[in-house]
Amino acid sequence: MLGLDWSCDGRSLKTHGGEHDLLFWQVDETGKISQNTGGATGLKDERWNTYSTHFGWHVQGIFGGVIDFTHVNRVDRSP
Repeated sequence: MLGLDWSCDGRSLKTHGGEHDLLFWQVDETGKISQNTGGATGLKDERWNTYSTHFGWHVQGIFGGVIDFTHVNRVDRSP
């Protein structure tokens, strides 16, 4: 895993790994974590406590059409 971010409310998280995939997860009331396969659309307006993943709505276009995704090592955002 290369990046992990929690939502501000602590109910969702997103991860990305070496396969250049962005996965979304949900946390239920017992603390059990399960994959949220609809997260890319369902969480596009979610407020995230951190933003370390390389992929997502807020960093679209950062790679500028480069295919191997290796020239960006870390992302962050600021208001």
